[in-house]
Amino acid sequence: MHRKQTERTILLSEAEGETPRCGNEKVILYSEAQSLANECTFPDVQKETSELDSFLKYEHEIGNIVFFKEVKEYIVLDPEWLVDVFRCFVSHDYNGEALGMPEWAVLDETGKLEDALIEKLLKKVPSLILTKHKQYLLKLMEEFGIIVKPKNEDYRNDIYMPCMIKPRPFQEILRKVDVKSEYCKKSSWFCLVFNFLPPSYFNHILVSFVKNNQLLHDKNDSKLSIYRNVGIFQLNETGSEILVICLSKNLIAMQVIQLKSENVCYSYVKNRLINLVDLIKQRYRINVIYEIRFKCADGSLLDNEGIGYDEAIVKGEYRCTDHEEMHSSKAIYRPWFKVFFNS
Repeated sequence: MHRKQTERTILLSEAEGETPRCGNEKVILYSEAQSLANECTFPDVQKETSELDSFLKYEHEIGNIVFFKEVKEYIVLDPEWLVDVFRCFVSHDYNGEALGMPEWAVLDETGKLEDALIEKLLKKVPSLILTKHKQYLLKLMEEFGIIVKPKNEDYRNDIYMPCMIKPRPFQEILRKVDVKSEYCKKSSWFCLVFNFLPPSYFNHILVSFVKNNQLLHDKNDSKLSIYRNVGIFQLNETGSEILVICLSKNLIAMQVIQLKSENVCYSYVKNRLINLVDLIKQRYRINVIYEIRFKCADGSLLDNEGIGYDEAIVKGEYRCTDHEEMHSSKAIYRPWFKVFFNS
């Protein structure tokens, strides 16, 4: 305990400028922290690195610093400084001067963050050395789910920022996958209804899906199907299974559109969504509660009605309030649960 307190005192005093080595720097190299640790630990490099990482992880968790083991080349000693960096990209106070740039119009329309715009915005941050900190900060923004690089082969070096895309009507977006074919069929909407859902929560989920699934893209204009609070993905290599995932008021919903007549279970997609929600809840200590609900394939997402899981599995039919008619409960929940799929 004494040694950990000593490490904390030395590292944070450096951050506050109490020693001449770091001055008033907001960020230090991980190697500098290792040198500081040498002053209060044993000369066992492997043990020292392990204990230093544990110490830094603890300080990160209580909010004193920002440190990710996956991006460990630097340590942010002043979290407020990092907030200033992020604010450059999402605050109108910062982006006003960039509004005339064509790169800003691209971000607004497609979510693509061009390098010229990145550098323009980062130059606004005090104590930031562009050549030194730029790549590290971009990696941090990925860790925080603010930006993402698509999985699509032709786009994997591009950077997208979904939260800055100009909102578009949901029905207009859905028309991109409104296929008229006798073989095309849509699953029900699988929904998670929350007591409270911060917009940033869904952004983390959308970013995770963008990292791991290919986005549908328009061959006419080469635009990826990523929108504000909506993503459209290819689930398989042939493109015959299309996933729509979106945010509505306190609700996250997903639907699969099949372009060929096959019975496919999507429990793995549903499980992934639930696991992501629980992981984000644990990681950021957000106290949200949700329940599983279903809506029919053409149901509206403007409300949180529909049928709950417990009710669906005991009732043969339920009354759909969107269409004022009875629907089969089994047809609603069956595509999402492997245990019921073959029954």
